[in-house]
Amino acid sequence: GTFAIQNGVDADLFITNVTNTGDFTLGSLAQLQTNTFNQDDGSLNVAGILDTNSFVTSGASEIVLQDGEIVVDNGNGIFELGASATLSGNGTINGNVVVEGVITPGFSFGNLTITGDLSFENGGTLLLETDGSGGDILTVEGVVDLTNLILEIQVADGEIIEAGENLISIDAEGITGEIESVVFADSNGIAIDTQVEFDPDTGTIEVITNETVPEPLTAVSLISLIVLAHRRRKYDHRLLA
Repeated sequence: GTFAIQNGVDADLFITNVTNTGDFTLGSLAQLQTNTFNQDDGSLNVAGILDTNSFVTSGASEIVLQDGEIVVDNGNGIFELGASATLSGNGTINGNVVVEGVITPGFSFGNLTITGDLSFENGGTLLLETDGSGGDILTVEGVVDLTNLILEIQVADGEIIEAGENLISIDAEGITGEIESVVFADSNGIAIDTQVEFDPDTGTIEVITNETVPEPLTAVSLISLIVLAHRRRKYDHRLLA
């Protein structure tokens, strides 16, 4: 079924336990408190605030933040993104995030913030988009564990990527682990064979293409991505290539 509190409607609700298998929408002025929220298939669109003690996804769930916020156990809990689930949009997850599905900031380019730690289970994917001069920003106020991570870098159609240009941004308090694999692709998902070297001390990821990039892209010989590990208030959060 469908549950919707539209934008502009001021609502403050408490529902003990929620299991959503349909379409669930919280508008920009809506606040919902629950003990548990189980997103089982269907979609969850959050422009307001969802405050829950436990958040778990299962099935082919789609969670979209529209400048909204999901709070899990006052920021101390775990937001679990299941293997068939996707988290996208602009907004904040207040808590720790464990990804087995796909997490991607924005709707094209966007900014997604996680106030706790971020880690990945087998198959967990981070999809970041770029047009060659800028792109998605992922801000993690805790530590990012890159173990098991599949990093997919998607390039906008018709854009030319040159070595040395600014690409995507990952801003984290700290970094551990090593990336499982990197997929460099166009917006249609056509992959370019890559070889990756990662230096955990400097946060440098070197992506070297082994074949010509198919049209409409231009061949790329070398792209170096620097994942910033620092305190956010002291430094700029751009990821420099």
